[in-house]
Amino acid sequence: MHSVITPIKDFISSQLGADFHIEIMSFKTQSSDPFEKKTKNRFDLRTRFYNYLKEEKNFVFEDVLDLRNVPQSIAVPGREYYSSLSHTEDTGVFVLDSSPIGVDYENRERILQDIVKRVSRESEFNLNPDFQLLWSIKEAAFKAIPFIIQPKTISEIVVNTIEVLGKHQAQIPGFEVHSFSASTRTSPKTKIHGYGISNATVQLVVAKALIKK
Repeated sequence: MHSVITPIKDFISSQLGADFHIEIMSFKTQSSDPFEKKTKNRFDLRTRFYNYLKEEKNFVFEDVLDLRNVPQSIAVPGREYYSSLSHTEDTGVFVLDSSPIGVDYENRERILQDIVKRVSRESEFNLNPDFQLLWSIKEAAFKAIPFIIQPKTISEIVVNTIEVLGKHQAQIPGFEVHSFSASTRTSPKTKIHGYGISNATVQLVVAKALIKK
């Protein structure tokens, strides 16, 4: 994915608006200990996120690395931002937006069909045969819902549409691009839309929530 980071960032940013920002980074941790590597990668991703907020957005606060609530609400004078993070062993991603936002980045081989079936409906499988992509759509959509109204389980996310985009709509060499829409059973006023970018190996999904009051 790293060879197409620029077109990926350009495409998603053009679709999700001026307040949206995405970063994709390679991890440099060399540890052979899986737990140590995972811990270090998480810290490096959060540090990269913190530095972006401080240096590019001029946000200065002490608890930015506390990202236990997903998406993390970032209160600054006159504005509110939301963030979401995701990572594999080798790659980390964070997104930031003035609307609730969620991201999921996955190695596709680790997503098993039986697990996806447990949290999905037959109607959702009928939208697209790519069950790995369906998983990440649900995961990103779940993370895009503010913590205070977030459903208890990912199965409460209902994916309504998945549509493949043609080359005239999105050109990312070696990747297929989908748009999608979703909602929740518990909060029907929450509407979610976003994009999935995938090839045979990896996939990136970004979801944005619109919450009607």
